[in-house]
Amino acid sequence: FYDITDRKETEKKLLESEKRFRNLAENLPVPVTSFHAEKGLIFANKKQKELIGYTNKHIKNPSDFEKYIVTDNLHSNEKQRYLNLLNILKTNEETNPILLPSYEMKILCLDGVTRTFEISETIYGKTLYSILHDITKQRIAEKKLLDSEKQFRNIVENLPIPLLSLNPITGDFFANKKHQNIIGHHNTKNNKKEKDLSKFSIDDLVDEKSKTHFQKLIEKVKSNDANATILEPSYKIEIVCRDKKNRTFEITENIFGNTLYSIFHDITDQLKANELLKESEQKFKALAENMPMSIGGYDSNGNVIFLNAHFTLTTGYSFKDVPTVKEWYKKTQPKISKRQAFYEHWMKTVDDFRTKRIKIKPEIKATSRCKDGSFKHFIYSFSVYKDTTYFLIIDITEQEKAKKELEKSHKELRNLASYLQDVREDERKNISREIHDELGQQITGMKMDISSIFKKRQAIDEFEELKRKEIIEAFNNTIKSVRKIATQLRPSILDDLGVIATFEWLIQDFKKRTGIECIFYYKINEDQINIDLKNNLFRILQESLTNITRHSSATSVNIDFFIAENQIKLIIADNGKGFNQNSPKETLGIIGMRERTSILNGTFFIVSEKMKGTRITISVPLKK
Repeated sequence: FYDITDRKETEKKLLESEKRFRNLAENLPVPVTSFHAEKGLIFANKKQKELIGYTNKHIKNPSDFEKYIVTDNLHSNEKQRYLNLLNILKTNEETNPILLPSYEMKILCLDGVTRTFEISETIYGKTLYSILHDITKQRIAEKKLLDSEKQFRNIVENLPIPLLSLNPITGDFFANKKHQNIIGHHNTKNNKKEKDLSKFSIDDLVDEKSKTHFQKLIEKVKSNDANATILEPSYKIEIVCRDKKNRTFEITENIFGNTLYSIFHDITDQLKANELLKESEQKFKALAENMPMSIGGYDSNGNVIFLNAHFTLTTGYSFKDVPTVKEWYKKTQPKISKRQAFYEHWMKTVDDFRTKRIKIKPEIKATSRCKDGSFKHFIYSFSVYKDTTYFLIIDITEQEKAKKELEKSHKELRNLASYLQDVREDERKNISREIHDELGQQITGMKMDISSIFKKRQAIDEFEELKRKEIIEAFNNTIKSVRKIATQLRPSILDDLGVIATFEWLIQDFKKRTGIECIFYYKINEDQINIDLKNNLFRILQESLTNITRHSSATSVNIDFFIAENQIKLIIADNGKGFNQNSPKETLGIIGMRERTSILNGTFFIVSEKMKGTRITISVPLKK
């Protein structure tokens, strides 16, 4: 930019010192030259060399000037001006600078392009100092504008949107058909006075702010340089239209010279729709905010625009934690590979639903990490409205957990049923074998012995005495076998002497059979334990000792039996080799103990560590 306000002062200072002139002029953003009547072009600054291209190598005298600098369609007075200027330079003896009026000239530059310049010149002695302002684009634009004015009017006359042009100085006013039909302003062939024209437009504006804005705009148009183009920022305005109704327009304006061009976009219905939409969204948010389910929404750019309180309660994440959908994926899916797959599946599902490639409302089932680090199972349900995607999150963590537990329980029950069937078959087999092999043979032998006695009555007394003893012994063995079988099926001591005595008998038998040291501690009142509890606790201890015998390789066992906090506690701990608790498969013996505890509404807890033994804790509510 060159400040032409100080141009005369600048040119005067340039004349004071050639050196100072060169220093100042060299880096000016406009071409600057000095031309001597005899020496030709003696100075050209950087911009002149860059834009025009001619230097003192090209222009050494006035004839070179005419050779390289040409004009189109010069009038005779312009040609005469050059001759007069050269004569002045040759004969000038003035010591004071002579300021010449500025003028326009087209110059064929060295690059072959003809450019238009506004030239300001000063004569000092025999030297002509010239400052050239490139106005090529401005003049081309003005010419195009003038050429297209008529075409513009013809095109805009039938545009489907209101358009207006206004020159407050000349009074020229143009409004196309759409503008006339909606707003009501009509073209005028007779120039109106600017005061009347301004009032003519201002009276239709509704609010004082709009009137003030329009008045300032008119003043800006009137004071604008004839060659300047100004793009005004768009704004909204309310106007009383032809039908006496107020309508809101978004106006885009362009000032060219002293003419204002305005395009009116009627946004009345759009604003009403936006208000209704805003009201609807407020109602939706008010409703969704207090719903007992997690609801959120995000726009087409992935920016989260809504999360209700239950969403934060369920996941722990607030609006600040997940401002975008990508941030949601990043925090809820820590594994990058799974995150990418989840993201692609999510976006494809929503896009398919938006474009109606799928017609049934989609649902996505996924496991997501919450803010506290825990993982929950969710079902995501989607709804798409315009550029907004709403999603509903249903927490199915407990259902999934219950489902897995139920599946596990069903499997365990099936295994237990099979196990119990096997146990029953084994018990029946044992009972059958015991009765057949021992009791049956003994009774058969007794029968034969008795028969023998009856057949040999004539036998001596010694023989009868011997047979009598054998018969008694056989009867004794038979009684023992019967007791053994009965005890294995159910020890009578449990009914006769109680659970403590039964535990002591079972433990002593365990020590005798296995050689494993066993310490039994108890502090309990048997009157507090009902018969059902006694039976199940006995079977749990019996199964536990059986498992220790079969699997633990233990050398000692501690058994504690007591009451604490209104709970009956049975703790069995061994120092055996333990087992891997992470294994999904439990032994049927453990399943049986767990089920018996569950029947008693108690809790079964087992802790085991390899080479450090196993500890089983049973807690059962105390019942009267």
